Amino acid sequence: MTDGRALAFLFAFVPKMPRSATEYSQISALRKQAAIVGAFAQRKGLEPPFRIPAVTTYRNAAFTQNDAFNRAVVQARERGQSVWIADIWDLLLKTPPERLEAALQKLDDLDVDVLDCVHGKHWKEFTGADRVALLQKVSSRKIASAAQRNTPQERETSDHQNAFRGAAANRREAKRRAGSLRPTVEALKSSLPVGTTLTPSMLMHHLNNAGIKPERAQHWSLNSCKNLLKRLQTDEE
Repeated sequence: MTDGRALAFLFAFVPKMPRSATEYSQISALRKQAAIVGAFAQRKGLEPPFRIPAVTTYRNAAFTQNDAFNRAVVQARERGQSVWIADIWDLLLKTPPERLEAALQKLDDLDVDVLDCVHGKHWKEFTGADRVALLQKVSSRKIASAAQRNTPQERETSDHQNAFRGAAANRREAKRRAGSLRPTVEALKSSLPVGTTLTPSMLMHHLNNAGIKPERAQHWSLNSCKNLLKRLQTDEE
C-alpha cells in the first residue's frame, strides 16, 4: 500500500469466523468502528482511512496481540503515521482482565502512536486518571461477568447448594433453640407424677402459659412441640 491515507485498525469478537467478504461486512462492531474512523477523517478533511479489520472467536484474546494489529503497526511505522482506532477504551474494556496490563504496556512501548478517533487524542495523551477509571470499570465488569457467566446447569447447581446450606443453617438454629429450652422441658418432666409421659399437648400448654414464645410465631402449636420433643430426644441419642 503506497497511498497517503491513514491506517485504521478495526477489531471485534465474533461467535464464528466469517467465511466471506460479505459476512465480514455484516459484522456490526466492525461497521460501527468503520463509521467512527470515517467520520473522524471527514471532520479532519482527510480521505477515508485504509481499514485493517480483524475478528476473533477467542474471548481470552487482547486486540494488541492480534496479527492484524501488528501489521498495522509495521505499516504505520514504515509510513511515519499513527494507527487509528475507533475507540481504544472500548477495546480495552473488552480485553480480558488478566491481559489488560500487558495490553496497556504494549501500547506504551509502541514506537508509533495510536489515535483514538472517539476522543480525538493519541494514546500517550491519556492521563493516569483515565487509566484508573478504566481499571475500575474493568474490575466492576469482571465481577458482573463472573455472576452472569454460569450456565443454566451451573446456576441450578448453585441454587441447590444454596438451598442445602440454608437448610443446614436452619437445622443448626433449631438445634440451638431446642438446646436452650431443654432445662424448661426437663423441669416440666420432673414435675409430672411418676410414670407420666410428657406429651406435645402438655408441653404446648405449659410453654404458652409461661409466656415462652417460639422463634417465628406468637404461640406454640402441637406440631412445633412435637418437633421440639423429637429433636431433644434425637440430640440425647
